[in-house]
Formats: sequence, structure tokens, C-alpha cells
Amino acid sequence: MASLLVLKGPMGIITFCGPECYNDKYSVCTCICKGSNHGQGYERALQNSLTHISRFKKDDPDIHLSLHSRRALAKLNQSKLSL
Repeated sequence: MASLLVLKGPMGIITFCGPECYNDKYSVCTCICKGSNHGQGYERALQNSLTHISRFKKDDPDIHLSLHSRRALAKLNQSKLSL
């Protein structure tokens, strides 16, 4: 499984949300999702991440926040085609 949310800065990746978060049910979340993906599993975390990205991009169009998973990107493209 891949990281979903990735925040990049000039020097590379700043923080991300990955399987350590969305598959974990015991530890405390310390990543970019701020707990919304924690222990939710991949599919639910993907939906949450799409919501995060659109909200963050609306607030700050210059933010470098993206989905970082081929599977997630394929799913996103497929949903756009169905609209």
C-alpha cells in the first residue's frame, strides 16, 4: 500500500499519510490527516483524502498536496469519467 496524502515543500516531502496511519488502530496519529484516516483502512482513507485535497486547494491554491498512489489516481480518474 502507498501513501495517500503527500505534502511537498521545496526540499521534498514534508509529511504524508500512509499505511502506518490508515491501517493502524492503536497508536496516536501524528500525520497530515490529523486522525481522519487513522485506522480507517485504504478505501475510506482514500475518500477522506480526496476531501482533504479539495478543501486544502480551495483554501490555498499554491499548496503542493496530492494523492500519491497509482491505485488512488486510477480510481479518481475513473470516477471523473463516470460523471
